[in-house]
Amino acid sequence: MPRPPITVGPSPPDFAHVTRPVVPARSFAPAERSALTLPLRAYPSRQDAGTFPTADGLELHLRSWRPGEEHARAVLAVVHGHGEHIERYAKFARFFVQRGFAVYGFDLRGNGRSPGKRGHVDRWRQYHDDVEAFLEVVRGQERGAPVFLFGHSLGALVVLEFAITRPSGLAGVIASAPPFLPTGVESPRLEALARILTVVWPSFSVDLGLETAALTRDPIDLETRVNDPLSHRRISARLATEARRAILRTMDNAERLALPLLLMHGGADRVNDPQGSQAFFDRVAFPDKELLILPGGYHEPHTDIQHVEAAAAIKSWMKRHMKR
Repeated sequence: MPRPPITVGPSPPDFAHVTRPVVPARSFAPAERSALTLPLRAYPSRQDAGTFPTADGLELHLRSWRPGEEHARAVLAVVHGHGEHIERYAKFARFFVQRGFAVYGFDLRGNGRSPGKRGHVDRWRQYHDDVEAFLEVVRGQERGAPVFLFGHSLGALVVLEFAITRPSGLAGVIASAPPFLPTGVESPRLEALARILTVVWPSFSVDLGLETAALTRDPIDLETRVNDPLSHRRISARLATEARRAILRTMDNAERLALPLLLMHGGADRVNDPQGSQAFFDRVAFPDKELLILPGGYHEPHTDIQHVEAAAAIKSWMKRHMKR
């Protein structure tokens, strides 16, 4: 029976991406490298866009890429990073769709096409509630398929704490460049200001001061990000303090994580130091855990010139953890 579409309007166009030669994160034989850049079989793909309701009445922008009407082998559910949006994962998603996986994602509140003040959240719990509502949609569309929760940067922090506190129904969690040591944006002055303003003016926002050039080594993707009207660099006083508390909570509760874990971090990430990922990894007691450091990699594995190898590593890890 054909799968009902989730779209409620015309799908937004994909951002223009150009696949470039990649710098290996590990050694690949020539034949193996060729296999990475070609689909394993010709899966027809389908893309949908729509919205889903949150617990507090917002309608968040939803996006999906899947292998046509075929049953997906598994689902990668994506939570993007601060200031970006799910359309930036289109190239990343196509890699998985070509191999029979479905990819779903949404724009966090205050980002992309979703409503809300840019770079602001009232409470960190709202992110978790939004992920819960998002996963309900995903499971309704892809019944029976294992679901792997992926998050990048701020999204990685969201999914790691979510996996600790609400692990039910997840096959595993994948965290890309989590901000346990946010060296590229950390500022004692900003932190002190945020602690004051979160009480008297929580929605007050400032420019995060992010070094855009540190995101990716792909000049096409970098130019796209710089000129992207859906991306932003704002952070509110409340979000800054909520994120800081979430970092401390998640690190303190790392030993409670009881799901398969893949941590991925660019070795040359100047935004979030990879030593933060190592520190979290060392605290996780669950034996099924892996840490992949991409040599020379920048902050965004999904757009960096190593994006094919990063995606291939995720795909291989997912395949090893699929119970079907």
